[in-house]
Amino acid sequence: MIIETQRLIFREWNNKDVDFLFETFNDFDIAKNLIVPFPYTKENAIEFIKKHINERNNNYYFAIQRKNDRKIIGGTNLSINDKGEFHGGIWLHRDFQGQGYGTEIWIARAKLAFDVLGAQKLVDGFFDFNERSKNMQLKIGYKIVGERYAYCPALKTEIKEIITNLKKSDFEKYYNSIDFDFKCNSNY
Repeated sequence: MIIETQRLIFREWNNKDVDFLFETFNDFDIAKNLIVPFPYTKENAIEFIKKHINERNNNYYFAIQRKNDRKIIGGTNLSINDKGEFHGGIWLHRDFQGQGYGTEIWIARAKLAFDVLGAQKLVDGFFDFNERSKNMQLKIGYKIVGERYAYCPALKTEIKEIITNLKKSDFEKYYNSIDFDFKCNSNY
């Protein structure tokens, strides 16, 4: 599956992405917001890619590239759990944060879930100190619905995770108020 937005291309991970994953997930300021091994090894990156190429079952993992120079800037995932809930997240390399890419990725991810995969609701979240993720989610219509604790390997402790939901109807209110280009080749 390939997705295109105004500035970005969402594509499958491949073996050429190992160094990017290794570098990005070894950045403490990124890893502390995720549930990934830390420190992150090249073997972790190889296993991540292998797993997401070979075991797609209701899991959609994408490398994100800029259209203008094909430079990889981050990643996103959308998974469907046993309850039929759609969930996942996004992450960006530090060099590409604060440029609107995160919001563009969150919007495209919601479009994929609602318009291509038939979701009615997304269940996501953020660690309670991650203001950027909170602001992006609330901006596009997510509502805070609860909290739980999750282990963060980078911080080596349990962290409060704020649980959010995005209903299709709430997202459509936001989406209909903006100009957004979304194309999906869904031959996955």
